[in-house]
Amino acid sequence: VTGHNYDLQRFSTSGNQLFADFGTKFEEKFGYFAPEQAVATASAIYCAYQAMEITGSTDGATIADALHTLKVDTLTPGSAPAVFDETGANTAAHAVIVQWIAGEDGKYRTRCVFPTDDASAEFQLTDGLKAMMN
Repeated sequence: VTGHNYDLQRFSTSGNQLFADFGTKFEEKFGYFAPEQAVATASAIYCAYQAMEITGSTDGATIADALHTLKVDTLTPGSAPAVFDETGANTAAHAVIVQWIAGEDGKYRTRCVFPTDDASAEFQLTDGLKAMMN
């Protein structure tokens, strides 16, 4: 199960049980796979929740300060755990390249094809891509 720019089958296996079946549960509930906005929102809410749990506060400044020291698993590629710098950027995250690939059920979903450490599928050079290269 995937998000538009994520391969949740690959990135939801970080050991965080709350995210273990996120993509599958989303697809079962809504009838389509989780878009990147759902994935990013779930990760952001989880990070804020963890900061509130650690601090025991709902004060925005207190939560923001806690986020800068928080290390928590998210669904973001490459960030297990997420690490936030002084600007709020997740320095552990990195870009991935995905490709729409048909699954065993015949549905097309995005699969991570690069970098190889994150890949859950091999890049497929389709006839359409070959035609574009000529």
